[in-house]
Amino acid sequence: MKDWGKLFKSCGASGLYTVGSSTCFDEVGRKALASGLNYIYIDLARVADKQAFLKLLAEKLDFPAHFGMNWDALKDSLTDMPADSGCVIVLDNIKGYAQADPGGMHVARNIFKYTAGYWKKQAVSFYVLTRL
Repeated sequence: MKDWGKLFKSCGASGLYTVGSSTCFDEVGRKALASGLNYIYIDLARVADKQAFLKLLAEKLDFPAHFGMNWDALKDSLTDMPADSGCVIVLDNIKGYAQADPGGMHVARNIFKYTAGYWKKQAVSFYVLTRL
């Protein structure tokens, strides 16, 4: 089990993490909030295609109404998020989408990694946790 409180104390460990089935996201959320980070939990259990994936992310992450529903728009929206505090985004139950669109999942993972690096350079914490 990761020490989430310790991990979230610095932007230096920002990144994309795949966590095990025993991870308690309630605990992750408490640690994120205690560290001053925004916490967004997204359940992807019913998502099986790119459009549903992007639509759910846009809704849960409060992207602007003009969000373009494509990978470039996802990257732009993630790097345009307010930087007043960092965030922890949990993408739970991503297995269905990952199996239905492995290429899309690969692109999404690369975008999350890029975004974590972008925010790290701005000294802002950005974590994405996924669980199959």
